[in-house]
Amino acid sequence: MKKVLMLAPMCSVPERFCAANFLALRENGCEIQVAANFECNEHDREYRRSLEKEGIKTHQIPFVRGSLLSNLKNVKEIKRILKSERFDLVHCHTETGGILTRLAMRADKKAKYMFTPHGMSFYEGSSLKSRLVYKTIEKWICRGMQGVIAINDEEKRVLDGWNEKTAFYTAGTGLDLSSVTQYKQNADAIKEEFSIPEGRKILLSVGELNDNKNHSAVLRAVAASGEEVTYIICGEGDKREELIKLANELGLSDRFILTGYRYDVKSFYFAADLFAFPSFHEGLPVSLCEAMAAGLPCVASRIRGNTDLLDDEELLFEPTDSEGFGAAIKMLLNDDEKRAAAGERNKEKIKEFSVDAVRAQLTKIYSEVL
Repeated sequence: MKKVLMLAPMCSVPERFCAANFLALRENGCEIQVAANFECNEHDREYRRSLEKEGIKTHQIPFVRGSLLSNLKNVKEIKRILKSERFDLVHCHTETGGILTRLAMRADKKAKYMFTPHGMSFYEGSSLKSRLVYKTIEKWICRGMQGVIAINDEEKRVLDGWNEKTAFYTAGTGLDLSSVTQYKQNADAIKEEFSIPEGRKILLSVGELNDNKNHSAVLRAVAASGEEVTYIICGEGDKREELIKLANELGLSDRFILTGYRYDVKSFYFAADLFAFPSFHEGLPVSLCEAMAAGLPCVASRIRGNTDLLDDEELLFEPTDSEGFGAAIKMLLNDDEKRAAAGERNKEKIKEFSVDAVRAQLTKIYSEVL
């Protein structure tokens, strides 16, 4: 039996993004172990217990978010695990996981190594610093791998240019469609919780309140549209007060709701009438996938990941084009037929990115690399 380690700094990565990987590895008859930080909160500790109940051995490594220098001390522990376990394959996730694994891999030169960036830090249109620094780092990581998995078309083109033999592609990380649709019955409860007036249309965004998610563009779009729509954002972040201030300035304070972080975020897709996703940079966004699975029509920025998911050019805009977003929002909110048709197209399209579709792709990839 082949022994495989899945390594990611935060255990939220295997929990949220690796279900298809686990299924594919089992199909290849592999023993699975997971290394991550499982001690951030009780939810993470419970996830660790659930893995161990499934017979998956876990390794606690005290990774921290957002500090490569602080994480360098964990290279020693990764080396210890590699030496003691002697894996056939180590599959690392995220840029930080890739860097630390690349530094530790000499501890077991017989193992094969794979890497999934989950959205490379450089991209078409990114800054000169991004291309000079992050591109160099990502290329160095990939050079040590026997397999690198792209989750969007742009990344696959980059990887093919670096080394076509080690470049692979999966349609995202694999969305469990049923995990979204089971929340359909919660729509009315969400409307009641936030006292949404009957008949009022709801526009939804999901994501951290930061510069990259670009929620301010949607606030301006709502103001430009002139529609009596309630705009809800599920997420938390350092731009919270700035967004509240902007909503006040635009006269939207009574129609703008920040929910904070929600474990029941999937319920909101079924309460909403329209989804807006104006990010500057993504890999393949989970929230947009989930909105599509719920049958929501979506307006989004014309960036990698979003363009892999959405085919309708009329609903894709430059991230700063608030007027374009506003016109699309106005059009969809006032045309029930177009809104329903866009939602149905999304439900059909997202099947290509389902956990079953990605599992089949990964099963083949793992078989080839192992």
